[in-house]
Amino acid sequence: MEAKEPGRSSGLDHLRTVLKQGPARGVHVLGWWRSIARLKDTLGFGGTDDIGAWTALDVQGNELGPLAAGQVVHWSPRPDRALFFDRTTLSAPEIVIPFRREEDVDD
Repeated sequence: MEAKEPGRSSGLDHLRTVLKQGPARGVHVLGWWRSIARLKDTLGFGGTDDIGAWTALDVQGNELGPLAAGQVVHWSPRPDRALFFDRTTLSAPEIVIPFRREEDVDD
């Protein structure tokens, strides 16, 4: 994704452009990163400002501050739970239940 041919933008450059300009045009990105550090490396300096909403699984709260408008996030990962934050509608991240296991479904 980072490879660049002379005179052409890389895939990473295109991703950053879509993140920054896409929502105003009705284009949104769903992505999956295994760590906050890798996400920040991918997006570059200030890139996390372009993330309007996110859901975190298996990430400690102290790593999520840059994605939560600089707030201190008190969160520890738990089975069957995630943390969700939407800058436009929430003042702080909220716990959500994103998955339901088959054995929990009533017949």
